[in-house]
Amino acid sequence: MFQPIRSAGIALSVAMSLTARAAWAGLDQDQSNLGGPGGGYYQVGGDQLVAQTFTAGVSGQISRVSVHVRADHVVPVLVEIRSTVNDVALVFGGNFGQTTTLVPSSTVLAATLVNTTSAPFPQSFGWVNVDFSLPAQVTGGTRYALLLRLQGTPPAGLEANVQWTLARGANGTDLYPPGQSFALVNGIGYWSVDDLVQPGLTTHEDTLFQTFVSQSSAVPALPGWGVAAQFLLMLLCGAAATVRLRSRPWNGIPSQGEGPQ
Repeated sequence: MFQPIRSAGIALSVAMSLTARAAWAGLDQDQSNLGGPGGGYYQVGGDQLVAQTFTAGVSGQISRVSVHVRADHVVPVLVEIRSTVNDVALVFGGNFGQTTTLVPSSTVLAATLVNTTSAPFPQSFGWVNVDFSLPAQVTGGTRYALLLRLQGTPPAGLEANVQWTLARGANGTDLYPPGQSFALVNGIGYWSVDDLVQPGLTTHEDTLFQTFVSQSSAVPALPGWGVAAQFLLMLLCGAAATVRLRSRPWNGIPSQGEGPQ
């Protein structure tokens, strides 16, 4: 489990207690529960986009996400973080009417094109980490969307697709209440949501995903401290954080192949 950066020196620990904590990054949202029977996967390919909404637990920057997927004949995959908007969604493709909920918007906050040649998706289901060079700024308590879609054209005669693990809670249990899974087929115009609440028939489905948030905070002004002294304090805190990072590298992010199978 990731631990916040802390200095080792007693004097410096006291100094840091007077300041905001140093930058850290760690697991925020985690839906790695396979749930009960009835799950499966979402097909990402052709003209279908797949998304999972989530609610940020803390404010900061999403620098990494992890998705539980497998792939066949994959072309580059575009992974996006989007904002959400309150709009109409079809319930299970419209088979159970429609509802109003927070759906993925057209505003992209961060995007990474995964080159599946240099970073191949597994042929059997496993976790894949995706990093954003320009992270998405998020606010704790706000709902966002994680979206997967294919880019480019598959090899001749082959159909490219990515399968994103989909979990269903047993007996109507909602495995991830702060979000929902969605699919969008080009030409329909509305997102389809996998949440159904009706008397005698309640079903909730969510994809398997994780988000990782980086936080940083500035050193506040300290009464009675001159500018030079405060600058020196910031340098010392930065040095301590660097030593901490080098001496105990973080190994909390799941690597490809780990997690539920």
